[in-house]
Amino acid sequence: MFSSMVGPGIFITTGYILHQVPNPNIVLLAWILGGFLAVAGAMSYAKSASLFPYAGGDYVYLKEAYSPIVAFASGWLSLSINFSASISLSALAFSKSFFSLINPSWDIYFFEIPFLGLTISIGTAQILAMSAILVFTIVNFFGISTASRIQNLFTSVKILGLVSFVILGFVIGNYDISRFKSFSLFPSDLKGFELLFAGVIPVTYSYLGWNMITYVAEEVKDPDKNIYKAVLYSCALVTILYILMNFLF
Repeated sequence: MFSSMVGPGIFITTGYILHQVPNPNIVLLAWILGGFLAVAGAMSYAKSASLFPYAGGDYVYLKEAYSPIVAFASGWLSLSINFSASISLSALAFSKSFFSLINPSWDIYFFEIPFLGLTISIGTAQILAMSAILVFTIVNFFGISTASRIQNLFTSVKILGLVSFVILGFVIGNYDISRFKSFSLFPSDLKGFELLFAGVIPVTYSYLGWNMITYVAEEVKDPDKNIYKAVLYSCALVTILYILMNFLF
């Protein structure tokens, strides 16, 4: 579950938020609030999983609460929009970061297509992103055992990277704590609340993944206890790491 939650969002979202909300106090508060929202949502799903310990996640709960047609529509929307967009964004963030690290001049566009007032750009970053998606799709065809080993490897690397960043940041980092001297848990005016909620919206992307365990609830031993533990511990760990990283940012 930790692996499902920690993606490229923590590395790209803060810069986007600061562009929209140039206030470090509100940005940090947005991450704190986002963590509370993730925990609340995860605990709700954990309760649903304990009541209906079957594989399927959202589909099962919507089917039980409403009707099969609602569950069917939700499943197709998740497949065609939610999951597809999330995977695409993660892959594109990887490719952009890769070129930025190796050689920024390699990140070029071959052509651009106007579409409904937007511009669809195709270049080296997009090709690398699609290639990464294809590689991991092929890996999953080799079975759960192979995919789980690779996922465990990437999860270990992510945990090591995040924890190392936080430790080194506090030990040798040049962070300025004076930016947060006036920090408050609540904005002082209406404008502050507007900026806060504008920041929370993109933050929620970085916390996505807390519901992944419910898709395999049927395979979890003692779901009443273990799913609660998994969602609570994972959300708490991710929230603490995200807040500390943004403090250092």
